[in-house]
Amino acid sequence: QSGFGSVIKKNHSEINLGIYETAEEAARAYDMAALFCQGDRAKVNFSDSLHLYDMNFSLDLKLPSQPSPARDKDFYHQVFLEPSSTPRGAGTVLTDLADRLPYSAVVSAELSVWETFSATNSSLETWGGFAAQLLWLVKEQITPSALSSRWDVAAWEAQCRACETGDQASRLLKEAEERGIEWNKVGRLWDAEVSSFDPAAAATGKRRE
Repeated sequence: QSGFGSVIKKNHSEINLGIYETAEEAARAYDMAALFCQGDRAKVNFSDSLHLYDMNFSLDLKLPSQPSPARDKDFYHQVFLEPSSTPRGAGTVLTDLADRLPYSAVVSAELSVWETFSATNSSLETWGGFAAQLLWLVKEQITPSALSSRWDVAAWEAQCRACETGDQASRLLKEAEERGIEWNKVGRLWDAEVSSFDPAAAATGKRRE
């Protein structure tokens, strides 16, 4: 198929946005996806993209421009404590959490690593498995530059290894998000990463024949 390809990086992988007739159409597609994923931190190709995005996407979305999850007061109960709550359902929260971290805040940029992480999250059978995935993300992947130096991570790790219930899992996630990850630091890392990113290269790539 002939045309210009458009891709964007999300959740530490590349998402194909399609093939377009012109380089401008591919760049426009990138701009809309970048604004959706990165909010006002997005580096776009066209000065009117934000205006066009606001006209077409008026939903109140929580984007990486506000990287902290800012959970609703009922979130933990709904995800972890309802009779219908399952580790598999809660696993999507871990994938979303990883999606809020730029490449500079994690150790691995390998696509296969994050594909495996996401696939495992969608098939979790136990709350202990959920805690193990959370522990891997925080201990093995998130860099010290994105974590609080004041956080007692050793005690938290021990609790992860002993996790058996949804209530315990919810407390572990809440502590990691509210006391472990420094979202102000994450925001600065996003800023630095986006400012050094060339959207035109990602938007147009090379012509596909």
